[in-house]
Amino acid sequence: EHLDRAAEGPDEALAALARIETAARLEEAGEIAQARALLQAIAEDRTAEPFPKGMAQLGLGRIAAEQGDKGAARVWLVQARDAGDPWLRDQASQALAGLDGPDGS
Repeated sequence: EHLDRAAEGPDEALAALARIETAARLEEAGEIAQARALLQAIAEDRTAEPFPKGMAQLGLGRIAAEQGDKGAARVWLVQARDAGDPWLRDQASQALAGLDGPDGS
């Protein structure tokens, strides 16, 4: 309930982060299409704050990689890596390395 209120609240960055958490829960429940749609809306929003946007890109990259779409995963992960946040850069770089590593190739 609190997550739903935050996702609809006036603070856009907080709302985006709440939607990212909702997407993570949907993904865990196997609702991949719904999770992807939530993340994609944030990732493609030109007015989104850089960190939530990067988090959404990271999530989309992870979903694409898990579904075997390395091309899409690479595109999203590079965008997350270049979002300007050190934590996002590290997470995306690790995921990119996993795409090209021994078990990711």
